[in-house]
Amino acid sequence: MNGIKPKLLLFINTLQTGGAERVVSLLLNHLKDDFEIHLALYSHINDYAIPPEIKILDLRQPLLENKIIRF
Repeated sequence: MNGIKPKLLLFINTLQTGGAERVVSLLLNHLKDDFEIHLALYSHINDYAIPPEIKILDLRQPLLENKIIRF
């Protein structure tokens, strides 16, 4: 590989305790070395650890400030 990681964007409402949320947290840990991961959240309630390499996008921000547009 040429050193550039492919980008991966995951959307989920929140990371509160739940089945889908647990799967996302596991995916983040398994994929973080191979992808540049961006996690789009509407709520920052978080019951799971997010690795520091993961970029978090806050979907509650106004459109002009929202970084998802630049993704």
